[in-house]
Amino acid sequence: MVVAVAAVFFGWRLFAPPAIGIADNGDFPKVTGPFWIGPAEGRAAAEDHNYYPLKYVQSTNYIWNSGVYSAEELYTWLAFRISRPFSRGSEFDIRWVGLVQMCALLLALWWVARVSTSAACIAVFLFGDAAYLAYCNTFYMDAAGFAALTLLTAAAVNIAVFGYSRWRLLALTAAALLYVTAKIQHAPMGIAVAVLMVLMLRTKWAAAAAAVIVLAVIPMMHSAPQAWRGEALFDAVFYGITPGSPTPLADLKELGLGEAELPYVGMHVYSPGAPTDSAEWSRRFVERVPYWKVARFYAMHPARTLGRLWYNLYTVAWELQEPGMGNYPRHSGMPPGAKAPGYWSGIRSWVLRHAPLTAPLWVLGCVAWALRSRSRLAWLCAALALMSVAEFCIACLGDAVETNRHLFLYHVLTEITICFALTRLLAAVRRWVPA
Repeated sequence: MVVAVAAVFFGWRLFAPPAIGIADNGDFPKVTGPFWIGPAEGRAAAEDHNYYPLKYVQSTNYIWNSGVYSAEELYTWLAFRISRPFSRGSEFDIRWVGLVQMCALLLALWWVARVSTSAACIAVFLFGDAAYLAYCNTFYMDAAGFAALTLLTAAAVNIAVFGYSRWRLLALTAAALLYVTAKIQHAPMGIAVAVLMVLMLRTKWAAAAAAVIVLAVIPMMHSAPQAWRGEALFDAVFYGITPGSPTPLADLKELGLGEAELPYVGMHVYSPGAPTDSAEWSRRFVERVPYWKVARFYAMHPARTLGRLWYNLYTVAWELQEPGMGNYPRHSGMPPGAKAPGYWSGIRSWVLRHAPLTAPLWVLGCVAWALRSRSRLAWLCAALALMSVAEFCIACLGDAVETNRHLFLYHVLTEITICFALTRLLAAVRRWVPA
């Protein structure tokens, strides 16, 4: 029953006019290029951030292999295959992708409902919000991560409640691989998932599955072209680390750079005159400043690192819906840049904006609950809360531009822990209130 209600609610928001989605910030072609898919209204439609393109066509004009790989391509491939009997010629509607990704969410809800109908109902309420559901009607790689996280959590909850079985382990492993391969940003999280898997199951099969997940992390981390990694590192160094530093030159020297790079302090890849316009310069920059040097810098300067994390928590973490990106297609009748109302995300945004300290306190509360109750579900909730911290740190420290969008899965993980807490609270109320 819960899944049926969710299907109607999600379907109404994703498919019925005006269907919600998110405008393209330039990342869609990374996924659509290999399928020769592009906006039916032309490239200018993709560059208009006020609306998202609803209709696409398959054309040789849109062929592009970005060199970036994502599980989102799997969802797109499935959507493209399913749509063929129902499409005219080369036409493609992005809502087919929304259907595939919605089905993944419904599968996760069905699995959670086997454990707790209340938890499934709460999840429908939380993730039916436009801040999350709109990602289904997009080609953003984080959409694949969103679906994978819900499936991973559903599998882990079933294992925590019903115990080990090979098919549950297989489902958990498959969801974890989808999560790890959704986007390079999330690949390191595979290590956390592998550790969680071993601690939960403590079997040789779990250890083997964990090894597979860790092995998947390595090629995923190296899958992006060096030039693109150079852009992220450029942002991290010149727009994240050195601005506001009392000794920017000393910082640059610690990172293996010098006085020649001093003029770049305060710049990001979209700044006029940024050297990252040259792919060759970006490749050389990665060789000079690999990620391990940036990680070492953060470790050697803990006060500044914590300061940057706090700055992002205070200034951008509250933006659950990305500013400047419309949620409706052009012919929806909605004004340019219109946002779909966020009935739940609006509350969370207000809390984070006016009381950002609630975010770390929430994580501490999840850990305290686990230490006190010692139930497997409580420990799972604490593990997911700690994973949200890791997602937050990677998003804030691994790049310095569009951080609010990069925090999407941090918010998803936080919502999952809120679902745990509300389910626990509802169960406690039922015990207190006489029948």
